[in-house]
Amino acid sequence: MTYYRVISSNYRFGRVLDEYVNKYMPKDILPLVEYLRSEHGLELDGIYLENYKSPDRIIVMKGMLPIEDLRVKFPEGGGLRYGNGVVVSDASFSSLEGA
Repeated sequence: MTYYRVISSNYRFGRVLDEYVNKYMPKDILPLVEYLRSEHGLELDGIYLENYKSPDRIIVMKGMLPIEDLRVKFPEGGGLRYGNGVVVSDASFSSLEGA
């Protein structure tokens, strides 16, 4: 049994099934997701796998990320980097994005 659904085999792109989201949520991204839920009312869209053979996880929230607010609350360092509308974790090879 698999933990993801293939979205596009051309790009080897998949989406983690809802029942496995907690298991595959990167531990270093989880505090950001919880903060966005509680303080900004953003909901999780899902966890996507850029390459489901050796996955890089993309955590997508419903709505735009308040990047400046996240930078204040969760400063860069410890593996976190901020880009244009995205938070990248070098530690877990994952990213947090808004939709």
